[in-house]
Amino acid sequence: MKKKTELIWVIGITIALVASFLIALGVGRYSIPIKDCVKVLLGMKVDDPNVKTVLYKIRLPRSILAIIAGAGLAVAGAAFQSMFSNPLATPDTLGVATGASFGATLGIMLRLPSLGIQGTAFAMGLLSVWLVYMISRVKGESSLVMLILSGMVISSLFEALVSLKVCSGSAGCTSGNHILAYGQFIRNQFPKTVDRNDPDAYRYHHSLLS
Repeated sequence: MKKKTELIWVIGITIALVASFLIALGVGRYSIPIKDCVKVLLGMKVDDPNVKTVLYKIRLPRSILAIIAGAGLAVAGAAFQSMFSNPLATPDTLGVATGASFGATLGIMLRLPSLGIQGTAFAMGLLSVWLVYMISRVKGESSLVMLILSGMVISSLFEALVSLKVCSGSAGCTSGNHILAYGQFIRNQFPKTVDRNDPDAYRYHHSLLS
């Protein structure tokens, strides 16, 4: 019975994912019928030539990256819950998200390269987990309440530090920090998908059809 229930959940979630993916490809300022989206993905021809341009050069990269990002967050949450044997343990409740955000903010302020920013974000995320775990074990053992409260404290600390850095930084740093903190998929595209010599592709790209 349990396996049957799990199978139903897997099938339902898969159907919901595929439906959401197709809807994301079709909905936007430039509306595209779902059937045309399916045709383009299958390599079939459609009546409107702009459909392929919008899908392959704008919406498809964003949708794929959104799925990958969501899957990564799901794996991170499951890993934390398994590691701490706590269903409430997530990157947010343990302060990892804000710790990594502070690390990335620090990397931007120091004008580090992309790899350096990712490294500082990863290091600060690990540091936040260690701090939460050590604070929650002040009395020798870690309880559910202490773990969550410690995570809230560390999360608030790093969030305050991020706000301090943003307020003292330049406009460019503030914009980069905002993108890292909240995320966005507007600028994502396949490599070399937008040709500036192609007026249609360039126009559609910069109109931010979504």
